[in-house]
Amino acid sequence: MLTIPIADSIISILAFLIAYGISVVITRALAAWVISFLGDSTAKELGFTSLNPLVHLDFLGFLFFYLIGLGWKKNLPIDTEYLGPRFRTLRILAAFLIESIIHMVIATIGIALLAALFGIHIFYVALPMVARYEHLSHRVLMATYPTLPSLALVIALILILIVYVNTMFAALSLLLNAVRYGLSLVMARYPDLEQLGSLLLIVSALLFLIFFAEPLRIFIIQIIYMAGILLGAGSASA
Repeated sequence: MLTIPIADSIISILAFLIAYGISVVITRALAAWVISFLGDSTAKELGFTSLNPLVHLDFLGFLFFYLIGLGWKKNLPIDTEYLGPRFRTLRILAAFLIESIIHMVIATIGIALLAALFGIHIFYVALPMVARYEHLSHRVLMATYPTLPSLALVIALILILIVYVNTMFAALSLLLNAVRYGLSLVMARYPDLEQLGSLLLIVSALLFLIFFAEPLRIFIIQIIYMAGILLGAGSASA
């Protein structure tokens, strides 16, 4: 028999899967295309410009994301050797930043759609849900908007999850790619350290994630919140 807790779990898993899939697939495909445009076609040749979810999704990373609100996705390869000499520094920075930028754009679109579809007042409910993973439940929306149809509540939940997933991945991608970029500069200057590259990457990434991931994510939420209010309010008034 389908009980309320089971129904809640099914809705939660499906909404999370949709939000996670949209966020990861679109971001990775666009990022791979941009990096290819910059000169490095490694990700494109490996199929990352495809919209096939199986190319991009990491099942274990999704499972951890769903269970604890923190997970990972398949690594997008970047080979700086192919980025060319012309505006090389800018090309490298763009290649390492593009994933975070796209995640922030998608999160902003999610916030704007929430405002356009449900009004600015939904931010009073959505932002605490985005800020704290344990608040991400459609039952919170049901209690706040008891007269809304079930489909509207599910759409609102998916949009809120899209904002959550993308703000989280924007922060994680920014930190991890900053570490990758910094190590690439160190390795270029001190090639003798290349054999320690993997160890340095893991240790540096863990330290950055522990100390900076959550503050950076809150900062990103504040940025996309302000941008989303402007876009959403304009759409709602139109």
